[in-house]
Amino acid sequence: MIISSASLDVTVTPEKGCDILAIVHKESGIDLLFKSPWELPVPHAESADWLARYPGGWQILISSNTIEGSELYGESSLAAWEIRDFSETFLVATLNLKSAPLSLTRRIEVIDGHILISESVENLSTIPQEISWLIHPAFGSPLLEAGSRIKTGATTLILEPGRTPYSTEQAVTVIKDMKSNVAAIDLSRIPDTPREFFATLGDFDESYAVLINDRLDIGVALSWDSEIFPYAWFWQDLNAVQESPWFGQAYVTAIEPATHKTQSGENQNIPGQSRLTTTITFSLFNNVQNEEIVKETLLEAKLLQDQLSGIKG
Repeated sequence: MIISSASLDVTVTPEKGCDILAIVHKESGIDLLFKSPWELPVPHAESADWLARYPGGWQILISSNTIEGSELYGESSLAAWEIRDFSETFLVATLNLKSAPLSLTRRIEVIDGHILISESVENLSTIPQEISWLIHPAFGSPLLEAGSRIKTGATTLILEPGRTPYSTEQAVTVIKDMKSNVAAIDLSRIPDTPREFFATLGDFDESYAVLINDRLDIGVALSWDSEIFPYAWFWQDLNAVQESPWFGQAYVTAIEPATHKTQSGENQNIPGQSRLTTTITFSLFNNVQNEEIVKETLLEAKLLQDQLSGIKG
């Protein structure tokens, strides 16, 4: 189903994970999200094959670490959600997990060039639940191309053992403007050669991420609550991974707000019969050469979020 504003068409699939499958900028006709090389997910019931059924777009990945067998890459992003309310500009959907005593609610609303995504996780049991929670928006071509810029509020980069360019001396490195001189890493622009990269961004001065295409004069911004999501996973495959299922066909960069580092158990705790609620904002902007536009866009999104919270409260 599609919800819309004057600026954006947003395709949501309640029948599969309540994913945001597409965010189309109406003026240019550009879909800002990544699409997998296959047209449709491969039907399969096992969580281990999550990537083989991954269509691209934007998922919510959540599980309880308290319950053995509750998979992060599993139920929340694969099951059919129930639509509770909808209009031309918003929808509300819910899912009660079978793998854990958690009830999920997702409200997606489009206002002008902004998308406000309110996520709620309720612990239905009296037993405290430790949860892994990952917000998984992935961006692709044509927004991404050689020279496209990436900005975040992160000040550290946590590298992952077994992945280049990890070393014991550079497991955690300070970054400024998405660059580390010590580790010789520059994530501030999309390179013109293939690259694979996976690490954790941390110690955010401000919890935001921005991708900018100067040629198209299009930028997108994400912002989130650092108390719930103190980290963001950075996943990039620019036609680099030749193994299954990508075979060199993925051109994607994802910046994923997370409760935890990629290699740690630092997660959120939900006491019995209580709830966590947060809002992630997506914003589209133009006039990208204006150095103040990112601040203005994030401020506008925050004011809009506060206004809506006041109305609904």
